[in-house]
Amino acid sequence: ARIDQVRAELDELSDYLRHHDGNGSGDTEGGR
Repeated sequence: ARIDQVRAELDELSDYLRHHDGNGSGDTEGGR
C-alpha cells in the first residue's frame, strides 16, 4: 500500500522534472 503511494509520488515528480527540464535527461524511464 505504501509503495503504491511512493510510486505515485515518484510519477508526479518525474513529470514535474520532465516539464521543468529542457534537456531529455529525465527520459531514462522511456515514454509513458
